Amino acid sequence: MFKHGDSRAVTLPAELLRELGWRDNQKVVAKKYGKGILITDWEE
Repeated sequence: MFKHGDSRAVTLPAELLRELGWRDNQKVVAKKYGKGILITDWEE
């Protein structure tokens, strides 16, 4: 995890992103899930 302005960023493995079909600059939603974080695709 690293600081990016007032936010924090997490590096995800490229292989995982390819498997999910996610692209650079794709909008995602992060929610607290138990003691972890759930990251899902952003839906309009």
